[in-house]
Amino acid sequence: EPAEAARVLPYLAPDGVMVSATTSIQPITAALSSEPYLAETTVASLEKRLNGCDEAPARFVLVDDEAVLSQLGNKKALNTVLLAFALKTGHLPLSLDDLRDAIRVCVKPRFVELNLAAIDLVESKE
Repeated sequence: EPAEAARVLPYLAPDGVMVSATTSIQPITAALSSEPYLAETTVASLEKRLNGCDEAPARFVLVDDEAVLSQLGNKKALNTVLLAFALKTGHLPLSLDDLRDAIRVCVKPRFVELNLAAIDLVESKE
């Protein structure tokens, strides 16, 4: 969620990658504020700060979670989708195959195929 990404930005390592879903969830503080919460403004600020120069590899990955999860047909794989997009950047020391192996070992059997399908879908996207 863009506002949550902005909130945790100070904890991002200098060479880290931030991945956020595009779907915004109105934080309670915004609901109580006189200023509206505009996710687009938050996203633009994150993109400028993390992807500021053309020579640097993208460190902020914005995922159209609704489109991906719609294709997948299940919202329960959101975390796997976001992690797969993070791994796809190449900034992390793990691969999508490492994620597949971890899912086979760590995820309840009834959710393994869903999560593997989520990784396959992310891998097929440009």
